[in-house]
Amino acid sequence: MLQQILQALANAPNFLLVVLGFSLIIVVHELGHFLAARWAGIRVLAFAVGFGPAMVSYRKGLGWRRGSSEAEYKKLLNTVAAGATTIERDRLTPYAHVSPTEYRLNALPFGGYVKMLGQDDSDATIRSDAPDGYQACKVWKRMVVISAGVVMNILLAGFLFVIVFMAGLKVEAPRVGYVDPDFPAAAAVAVNAKQLGVTEPGLKPGDFVQRIDNAAPANFNDLFLASAMAGPGKSVRLQIQRDGVAEPLIFDITPKRDDVTKMLQLGIGPAASATLMSPADPEQLAAFKKLLARAGAPDVPPGATLVRIADDTRVTSAYELMDAARASAGAPVPVEFEWRESGTDPASPARRATGQMLPQRELDSALFRTDATNPPARIAHILGLMPVMSVAGVTSTAEAAGLRAGDIFAQIGAVEWPSLAEGIAEIRRNKGSKIRVVVVRKDEVGAETEVTLENVPVNRKGQIGFTPDDTAQTDIRVTAWPAAQLADADPAKKPSTSEPSSVPLVRREPAAIDLNLLRGSRITKVGDRAVTDFDELAAALIDTTRAAFESDQPIASVPLTVVLPTLASSGAPSEQSLTWSIPRSELQHLHSLGWLSSISPAWFESEMFVQQAKNPIQAVRMGVEQTHSVMMSTYITFARLFQGTVKVEHLKGPVGIADVGTKVASKGYIWLLFFLALISVNLAVVNFLPIPIADGGHFLFLLYEQITGKPVSVAVQNVAAIAGLALVVGMFLLVTYNDIANLIGY
Repeated sequence: MLQQILQALANAPNFLLVVLGFSLIIVVHELGHFLAARWAGIRVLAFAVGFGPAMVSYRKGLGWRRGSSEAEYKKLLNTVAAGATTIERDRLTPYAHVSPTEYRLNALPFGGYVKMLGQDDSDATIRSDAPDGYQACKVWKRMVVISAGVVMNILLAGFLFVIVFMAGLKVEAPRVGYVDPDFPAAAAVAVNAKQLGVTEPGLKPGDFVQRIDNAAPANFNDLFLASAMAGPGKSVRLQIQRDGVAEPLIFDITPKRDDVTKMLQLGIGPAASATLMSPADPEQLAAFKKLLARAGAPDVPPGATLVRIADDTRVTSAYELMDAARASAGAPVPVEFEWRESGTDPASPARRATGQMLPQRELDSALFRTDATNPPARIAHILGLMPVMSVAGVTSTAEAAGLRAGDIFAQIGAVEWPSLAEGIAEIRRNKGSKIRVVVVRKDEVGAETEVTLENVPVNRKGQIGFTPDDTAQTDIRVTAWPAAQLADADPAKKPSTSEPSSVPLVRREPAAIDLNLLRGSRITKVGDRAVTDFDELAAALIDTTRAAFESDQPIASVPLTVVLPTLASSGAPSEQSLTWSIPRSELQHLHSLGWLSSISPAWFESEMFVQQAKNPIQAVRMGVEQTHSVMMSTYITFARLFQGTVKVEHLKGPVGIADVGTKVASKGYIWLLFFLALISVNLAVVNFLPIPIADGGHFLFLLYEQITGKPVSVAVQNVAAIAGLALVVGMFLLVTYNDIANLIGY
């Protein structure tokens, strides 16, 4: 709790900057209305910054006042209207040119408004017959006045974008990094693959995206937007530059709905650089250091840059570690990192540290769906032996419930010793309620204790607040092979990218099925060789069956020592010896498994580049292009809302905008200006939608008046205003509820 409070205090200045920036955007919007009204000859009664009572005001002819000068001004008008005496007229002479416009700074200086004579957005009955009233102004001039706020927001956004691109914005490169095997990008076949001699399907790490639907991407986020905003059943065309391929590859990929985010996705992530991440959170930083030590680089600090792998001094990305692991045959791979301490002279020599990357045996994987209500999950296994679900990291919510990083789940709800897929599915089945959890917790020397947590809260998204993992790298417990496996899970096949609901379910019978092991059993020995995790288990099985595999024996007999599981109430565990008969088909797959890097590419920062204009003219062009792009994306978002590919839960309200803005502001002032420019464009688009209470709705009424020669009736305007207000308030409450629910993890 103390850490959360300190974090909130640390973010307070950024939050204040975002709020003030958002207020500035609204004030600029109102300034557009004000300037246009003055140009059109409409009397402006007030131009206010903020809401609530006036703290300070200024009126030409009266000067500065504490509070509002409106009562004083009305008194002067009433005195003149009643017929003043000569003496009184002499006294009033200095005020003959008192301005009708009051400039106010209100108590809540967030946003602002303009008050014109005879015009009120929420009440069409407020009218004026004065020659400088709103109704007396020509219709086309009123259309200019109504549109001016939106125009000012667009101009402001363009101006901010120009500043941003002159300074330079550090963004993720449009290069492919991670490719999810269960999404369309993994199985897509290039239109010109045969012509260019490309035989393997799918996008690959390192692919550079030259064009998205015939437009050059500015950064990786354009890929995300292109997939999320694709129409139902519509494909996204990508032009890909790939090393070793003579010409660009052309892919037409239809995005698939992600069951977790509920958005259309291609299934790719940004490319990784050669620089390790450096988490700001102290707990995450400590956990990351432990991961590095376990992977063979205990002296390498977070934030260091990989500069050498074995004898290769031309390292450019973390993916080269994967190539080195595959070629290692399991032998440790020397790696070297360099870094500079914070505050040191950039010209001074960098510090260096070496390590031994310890390759991990590649495990098999299968795609499972435990029931029709949960998305499928891909799980690692060895010939059907599957690790148990565990806890990689915890949030404050999960920690308050009693969970700790490293916990192994002995029971979740009704499922004992769950696999990753089963555990997640069981938690989701209990969303919005509480669930019983039993975990096995190890101390520093490896001694185990069982901890029972009776009422662990599950939020409405089906989450407890921990990062799920399995015990493949930390423990040797195994769980049962689930009954429902998707048909594409044969290890010899590429994963299917069909919608999970359309994939038939089958029951594959891997070799481990014949063992009939109880859930939670521990395989402690393969022959006389002790094993403590799945890496060691795979290595022991390969070594033990090598003679049988090389001599083409139809079956290999492998002796195992197994410790049966126990919960606290069932007594001491018992040990037994088994003989595992592994058929030839499974042996072939076992011996085809390769090696993976223990230093994951996911531990590295994304590949970045600076998006910067070469001169002011190019900055203006980039600003105009970015403004137009954001406007079109916003309009497409509303179209996709009606089509159902974008959900209301994906929209951000004021709370969500403030939260995102605070995080963006922490990246620096340039990112804050970029964020405010995005908000300014979005405000312009949303405010000009044909909603009665918004500027777009008023513009439609004026367009009707211009065409027909008569205004929309007051009754119709009031009914439309009430309906528009109800829509806006309802949407505001809904997105605010979603924002708060997401923030608190409910």
